Amino acid sequence: MSKRVRSHSLLAYALISYSITTTCWLPAGVIAAQRGYLLPTMDGIGRLLQTSFADATHLVVSVIFFFGVYGPLVAAITVTRIEGGKTSLKEFFGKMMKWRVRGRWYLLLFLLPIAFNLSALGIGALLSGAGGFAINPTYPLVTVISFFFYQVFTSGLEEPGWRGFALPKLQSKYNAGKSSWILGVIWSIWHFPFVAVLFYPMGIIPMALSLIGFTMGLIGQSIIYTWFYNSTRSILIPILYHASLNVSSIYIIGSDANPIVGVLPWVVAVFLLKKYGSETLSSKQRALD
Repeated sequence: MSKRVRSHSLLAYALISYSITTTCWLPAGVIAAQRGYLLPTMDGIGRLLQTSFADATHLVVSVIFFFGVYGPLVAAITVTRIEGGKTSLKEFFGKMMKWRVRGRWYLLLFLLPIAFNLSALGIGALLSGAGGFAINPTYPLVTVISFFFYQVFTSGLEEPGWRGFALPKLQSKYNAGKSSWILGVIWSIWHFPFVAVLFYPMGIIPMALSLIGFTMGLIGQSIIYTWFYNSTRSILIPILYHASLNVSSIYIIGSDANPIVGVLPWVVAVFLLKKYGSETLSSKQRALD
């Protein structure tokens, strides 16, 4: 078994990750949709904390859903341990703790999400008026900071799997640009169980279009994540960027399902590909570790 995992480590990682997350998200999503439960999603956790749980079943469903986000992390730890033992695992956690990078990376990981969402706010206002596109300044600063740390330790912890494990594996075979596309697709498919449940009531065709649009948006973001990781060799930076993206979407737009926000990362992605080239997507010579 261990030998097979070592020979097909990326496949093993994807299967473990998908299995854990699908087992948690799909049944929880179906039950929540049937009973009208709020789930601890990015844009649902605030309302859930305000309204509390409807009953004991709601609490159980929410806990199951909550743990689905850790599929990529558990998969990465499991396969890394099988592949390289304690030494590889120590290196893996070391990258998660690497915070000594140039200050501009911290600035960028906060400014980019704000720029995406403010741009979406403006474009939305031009296309359809201000309705549905409004900054929500009513959140106290302490709430925003608390939500950021919540995102760091939930959605942000996808990144040790995607960028810490899967991306270096892909870059050992392909250039950074192609690796980003492949990982973007893998990453998107991981989200499909929940996205499908979310959009299924709209009908098959709208759901399918939503999945396609969602996938393209994540591929664009995947290129940006690769740039962050390859330039810093730190998993912490993608973790913080992921949290920053989620928080700014909720605070500025009020939702994580805005189609305009999904398009805008491609502006940055195309710029990065032109500036640094698809070979490394960074100023560094090669980015495999």
